Amino acid sequence: MSTENPVVIDLGSESIKAGYASQVPSEHEPRIVTPSLVTFNSRGARTDALTQQQQQHRVIDRGAVANWDHLESMLHYLFYEQLGWVIGEEGSVLFVEPMFVGKSEREQLVQLLFERFNVMGLFVHDAAVLSQFAAGKLSGCTIDIGHGKIDVATVSEGTTNAPGAVRLSFAGEQLTQYLGQLLLQQQQQQRPLQLQQLNALKVQCCRAAESADVYRQLMDPLQQANGSNSAAAAAAAGGPSPGPEGGTSQQQQQQQQQPGAPEEFTLPDGSKFTVTTEGYQVAEALFDPTLLGHHTPGLVDCIVQSLTDHPDPSLKRSIVESVLICGGGGCIPGLGERVLQDMRGQLPNSLVPALCQLPEYMAVQSQQYIPWIGGAVMAKLVAHQGHFMIKAEYEEVGPSAVHRKCA
Repeated sequence: MSTENPVVIDLGSESIKAGYASQVPSEHEPRIVTPSLVTFNSRGARTDALTQQQQQHRVIDRGAVANWDHLESMLHYLFYEQLGWVIGEEGSVLFVEPMFVGKSEREQLVQLLFERFNVMGLFVHDAAVLSQFAAGKLSGCTIDIGHGKIDVATVSEGTTNAPGAVRLSFAGEQLTQYLGQLLLQQQQQQRPLQLQQLNALKVQCCRAAESADVYRQLMDPLQQANGSNSAAAAAAAGGPSPGPEGGTSQQQQQQQQQPGAPEEFTLPDGSKFTVTTEGYQVAEALFDPTLLGHHTPGLVDCIVQSLTDHPDPSLKRSIVESVLICGGGGCIPGLGERVLQDMRGQLPNSLVPALCQLPEYMAVQSQQYIPWIGGAVMAKLVAHQGHFMIKAEYEEVGPSAVHRKCA
């Protein structure tokens, strides 16, 4: 192995993304996406099987390592079983680092990699910068909406303004739980859905309303009743009739396309569920956390606060012109437009926010992998310039060498 084709790893609360930097840009997602869970058998050995006598353990919780022994087990599985490393011939690795990781935790990761895995080289960089880097930007506002955390940070000239970074009090996990509560309340489900079912349904049905006013109208029963009565009146007045052979009428198609109209979704396990406004309610919780019972600032409030706290006013324009939403939540239809709409209402006219345009080769679903993609781009650059922290530096200075090497 050598530093010419480093491994890139992004440790998430729900899934861990791993692959070789050489994948990008020919491939726009990591080769390995595995749940951030480990399972041990009765003898304490890691296993891929799960029985009633075994338990799964979360490796990462809200961006932090939940258990270092479990992380070591997961990395061994990734390096040697999935990525093809050979003991004694290990390569180099770049880790995507979430916000709010302390120096001691970073040093513990360095110690683990050099002493347990004998890596040839190591580089660590924060997710906010790498996300912008994936889009070819050095400045912008990165909004990372993940399963265990939602982080907002401003980046200027390749450096994150760490003091101004904000982590919301909730994340995708709480949104999934909220969807389950809504289904129980509004559809009188006989029993709660399984977590995997809820996650799959959330991905399919979640979408953001155009504005807070549009959302209120959507949720107003009187408005919905008026809409239904108007549609019925139009049909009675000679509106479009069903097509030949019992085809769906134009009026029925329009009703199905209206926000809040009943819509059926098929989950990967084959089960079917019909939702109305639940998907909009889940997305609205990002802007109004009181829906979740959290009396804390919403997503756009945190974005504006992070921008306000930036120490250099002259850079704010370039930052707001590259608003990048990544993580699993970045795939929510309409979310980017809604964020811009609400930002315009809170920012001065001199600051005009705009969404960061991703490279053409990236599919919409690639937004959940943007930090990893940026890490792959950065890893190739670091390898070319010879900037990986190597074993000799670790042995000479110790784990603290990472702060100088990966500043």
